[in-house]
Amino acid sequence: MENYKIVLFWSHADKRFIANAPELGDISATGKTQSQALANIVIEIQRYMDSYKSVYVKKPNSIS
Repeated sequence: MENYKIVLFWSHADKRFIANAPELGDISATGKTQSQALANIVIEIQRYMDSYKSVYVKKPNSIS
């Protein structure tokens, strides 16, 4: 998988960690722990990339 920036933060309102990938738009995931939120965002990024492949659209540039 390509490398994309992931922003991870604690949401006091949701009482969960939130991870999002800014280069990929509105993709985000949550988790009770940092590790869980990161694992969930990796899954969401993979789903996003798979959907791009299915419609033959160029994927976003990575930060690597």
